[in-house]
Amino acid sequence: QTGRVRTQQDLGLLAIARGRWNEARALLQQSLASAEQQQMPEEAAVSHRNLAELELLQGHLGAAIERAGKAEALFKQREDPRGQADAALLRVQALLAMYADADAASALDALQPVLAQASIEQRAIAASLRTQLAQRRGDDHQAQQSLAEATRLAAASGVQALQMQVALLSPSAGSMRKLDAGTAALGHVALRLGWLEAAMTQALARGDGNAAVSAYRDAQVLLRAGEFGRAAQLHALGARA
Repeated sequence: QTGRVRTQQDLGLLAIARGRWNEARALLQQSLASAEQQQMPEEAAVSHRNLAELELLQGHLGAAIERAGKAEALFKQREDPRGQADAALLRVQALLAMYADADAASALDALQPVLAQASIEQRAIAASLRTQLAQRRGDDHQAQQSLAEATRLAAASGVQALQMQVALLSPSAGSMRKLDAGTAALGHVALRLGWLEAAMTQALARGDGNAAVSAYRDAQVLLRAGEFGRAAQLHALGARA
C-alpha cells in the first residue's frame, strides 16, 4: 500500500511537469485519500506538499498556502527538517506570487535554522527567492549576490530544471538561446511557459513583434492543458504583440 501511494505521488509530480494538471490533481488527491485512510502521516505530508506545488502552479495561492501549511505541520511532527523546509519554501513562493513581499521575506528569514540542515537544492531555491525579493525592491547589488549563490548551488545540485529556473531570473540574450533548446528538450511545461514569457518580454522590448507573436502561439498550445497561474501575463503580452 505504501508503494502504491508513493507511486501515485511520483506519477502526480510527473503529470505536473508534463502539463497534465487535471491528471496530476486526480493522482495526488487519490494518494492523499489513501494515505489518510491507511494512517500514513509521512505519505500524507508528501501528498499535501505536492498538491501545494500544483495549486501554486495553477495560481490558487490561498490553497497553496493552506496545503503547504498542512504539509509543514506533518513534517514537523515527523521530525523531518528537509520535508519541513520543502513545504515552507512553497509557502514563501506562494506569498511572493501574492506580492506579499514583507511576509515572504519574514518567512524566509525564519527558515534559516531549518535551511542549515536542508539539501543543496533547497538552499538554491531559497537563494532564488531572495533574488526575486531583492529584484522587486530594486536592490541590484543584493540581487546579483543572491543570484550568484542560487546559480552556484543549482549547478551543484545537478537538477537541470532548477538550473534553468534560476537562469530565467535574469536571462541574457546568450542564455536565452541555450534556455530555448534546454526547456524545449526537457518537456517541463511550466518551465517552458516561463521561457516563453521571458522571450515575449525581450522581443517586445526590442520591437520584434513577429518573434513575440511566434512565442505567444507556442504558449497558447501549452495553455490548453488547463488553468495556469501566469496565463493572464502571457495573454497580456500576446495582446501587445
